[in-house]
Amino acid sequence: MSVLKTRFLIPILILIFGLIVLFVFFNPFKQPQDNSLKEWVAYKSQNFEVKYPQSWKTETDKYSGGDSLIIKPAYLSNGNNYPSLLIESFSDSSRFKESQDIFQNLNFTKTDTVVDNNPAIKFTGTFPVKNIDGKYFNSPVRETLFFVKHFDSMYLIHYQYEGDSFNEQSESIFSSILSSLKFN
Repeated sequence: MSVLKTRFLIPILILIFGLIVLFVFFNPFKQPQDNSLKEWVAYKSQNFEVKYPQSWKTETDKYSGGDSLIIKPAYLSNGNNYPSLLIESFSDSSRFKESQDIFQNLNFTKTDTVVDNNPAIKFTGTFPVKNIDGKYFNSPVRETLFFVKHFDSMYLIHYQYEGDSFNEQSESIFSSILSSLKFN
């Protein structure tokens, strides 16, 4: 190989190698994964314990006569609920059943599953959402719901995010949150 070719080839190879290393370690298109459980915090109530990313925030309230916890990324404003996860305990068994009927009537996919070693029913689906002005958002909301019975208690675990397609990052985080859930 001539000296002239070598002078141009070596810098080009070094540049290509550098770009590959830069892209692998500092990929600007890669979304951050915040699902390492060691960087998560725990929320404990008298009914359940769950872990979530420390960069997310929680809100508690009393819906349905039981405990409720909403977990969502801290960057979301109060008016924006996507993505979010709701864990709600029910004291009213008829409302628990009515909630299941709603999602069955929306033609959500229904499957039997287990959550923290308890029998559960899982519903998954999407539906269009209107804003305050009655106009539909550009993309529907994807929802997954788990109806769980733990002894005499009933729980709804409901996560949702905007978009009609599967979002791997959101699903991964929600799956990790769900796997950390322990009923008392």
